[in-house]
Amino acid sequence: MRRLALAALLLSAAGCRNTDKDVINETAVDASGVVVDEDGDGFGAGVDCDDTSAAINPNAPEVCNGLDDDCDGQVDVDATDAATWYVDTDGDGWGNPLISEAACEAPAGYVADAGDCDDGDNQYYPGAPEDDCTDPNDYNCDGSVGYADADGDGYPACEECDDTNRSVNPSATEVCDGLDNDCDGEADVGAVDAQTFYQDTDGDGFGDPTTATEACEQTTGYVANADDCDDAVSTVNPDADELCNTLDDDCDGDTDEDDAVDAPTWYVDADGDGYGNARYSQAACAQPAGYADNADDCDDGEPLAWTGAAESCDEVDNDCDSSTDEGVTGTYYLDDDGDGYGVSSTTTAACSLPSGYAATDGDCDDTDSAYNPGATPGCDGEDYDCDGLVDNDGDGDGYADITCGGTDCDDTDASILPESNGGCAIGATCLDVLAAGFTTDDVYTIDPDGYGTGDDPVDVYCDMTTDGGGWTLVGYSYAGATSNSSSNHNMRSLRCGGGTWAPDNRGQDSATIDATEIVTQSTEIAFSMEENGVAVTTGPMSDYAYAWKFTIPDPSRVHFREHSYRGSNWSTSNTGVGPCTQVTVEGIVNDTNTYSMYTLRNVLGVSWTDSFPTGYGVANTSSCVNHSGGPFITSIHSGHGNYAYGTTVTECDVVDGSLTYVHRGNYYPNQTYTYGSAAIWLR
Repeated sequence: MRRLALAALLLSAAGCRNTDKDVINETAVDASGVVVDEDGDGFGAGVDCDDTSAAINPNAPEVCNGLDDDCDGQVDVDATDAATWYVDTDGDGWGNPLISEAACEAPAGYVADAGDCDDGDNQYYPGAPEDDCTDPNDYNCDGSVGYADADGDGYPACEECDDTNRSVNPSATEVCDGLDNDCDGEADVGAVDAQTFYQDTDGDGFGDPTTATEACEQTTGYVANADDCDDAVSTVNPDADELCNTLDDDCDGDTDEDDAVDAPTWYVDADGDGYGNARYSQAACAQPAGYADNADDCDDGEPLAWTGAAESCDEVDNDCDSSTDEGVTGTYYLDDDGDGYGVSSTTTAACSLPSGYAATDGDCDDTDSAYNPGATPGCDGEDYDCDGLVDNDGDGDGYADITCGGTDCDDTDASILPESNGGCAIGATCLDVLAAGFTTDDVYTIDPDGYGTGDDPVDVYCDMTTDGGGWTLVGYSYAGATSNSSSNHNMRSLRCGGGTWAPDNRGQDSATIDATEIVTQSTEIAFSMEENGVAVTTGPMSDYAYAWKFTIPDPSRVHFREHSYRGSNWSTSNTGVGPCTQVTVEGIVNDTNTYSMYTLRNVLGVSWTDSFPTGYGVANTSSCVNHSGGPFITSIHSGHGNYAYGTTVTECDVVDGSLTYVHRGNYYPNQTYTYGSAAIWLR
């Protein structure tokens, strides 16, 4: 106020007064004479009550913000945004709409809500309860009172649920009209004109009489009838067909009556054989006593006759085919030898076994009781058990096992057969015998040229232990000389066609077998020898003092020749010598077409460092007999001991087949003759 007085004094002193607030009041000036208006609102500091805020000046509108916006000295008075408040004399929270005041905040005794129809009594206000239908006051100020009866039905509005409809009140009768006629809170419930419905659980259109309910309209799952006798089964109802199923399907109170649609037909079975008479029948779910389920009896007075019965020998047409005892007789077979088995070629039909006949056929010799299907198999090549096969012929080759008296020496191998002369070869060579599982040194039968062809099988001695076994003895000589005289043959001739082949008794003679086929199946040859007159009569190579093995490079170069030489005569029948067989393994000399028995080491790969008898070897270096470097192993045959001296080369290297062929059949230790048994082996 003092600032305003100062401004007035200054204006009076100036002698003039400006009443337009839009004109800058120049009464407040600074030292330089310029009017002061810091907030730029057009009012100088002399009249602006807050020259720091342009929103506050004498021309500003007053608003509810706790400031004196219009500089009239009052805060928030006559604010343009002030709220309207209503006097609440009775303090019930509702004001008198006729008495109000604008203010930024509620004055004492005023409220924000108008609507109190009696501000002198706090029982009157909008929403006040009106629960006394006899009280005429309008407590809730809505213009109406509770005891009004607008529809004139004798019930005030507060005691009924619809005061606009005379048919709706607590005493009204509930009917099916969609209204709550009796004001019990439910429409159409208990209506006097409601229908009775029954639950239809199985959905067959018939209801369960135990589930009655009243309703104005039929609801889902309910029907208007109570005719279902089993509401859990949809196929059981008054419209269903009666079936044979232990149920009252048609709800008539009876179960499985004879008129059931699926009742089977039964036929009288007078003879009790399980088959009925087609002329007398009855339909029923259950089989009646004295009835059968078929009409297959052709004679209901005969319990042994019905269609399909087995015919028997009883003078009854058992199978109802109008014939008696047909096809029931058995077939019996003539049994001349009385062994219980007959021949199928002679039969008779009868109900029982006639004398001289058997019930079983298959006898392959009805003149001998030893032959029949039940006989014990034999071992003599016969078919005693009549199975069409030789008895005890395990490999099926047609020959019985030799272990039980047959002729098949290996009844597990069909390829091993007895020869026409009775011999039974286990293989072609001793190596085959070894492969067949025979591992003992012994005499075995072999067939070098194969079964049924060429020569007969031959017994040979098989060495099954030396160097892995499988060696076949093909020739041997015995110690025939007792001195080293030049007239004696140190090793007796290996006779060609002469002598007796006795591989297990070699001390009586010298002999060979035809080893041509064995050679073609061999890759090795071995020589075993004795000295000093020692005779070996049997046994493997280990029974000899010395044995040497060579690889056969070419089986066609292993020869069994027939010739002999004595003195200056070549002959195949020299006196005292006789035909002989020489066994040589040829070697190729200098890649020429000549062959030498002395050159085995050139092609056989023999290791000449192998040991051999001390002092053995040819000392003479003349011609081609210089073999001091190693064993001199050529062949086993007859020959003159001194012949090698002074010979020519042609006596050493000879063309295959030439008789000008000199060979030495003994060891020549230090120019001294020796003698003893010798043997030749192939593998």
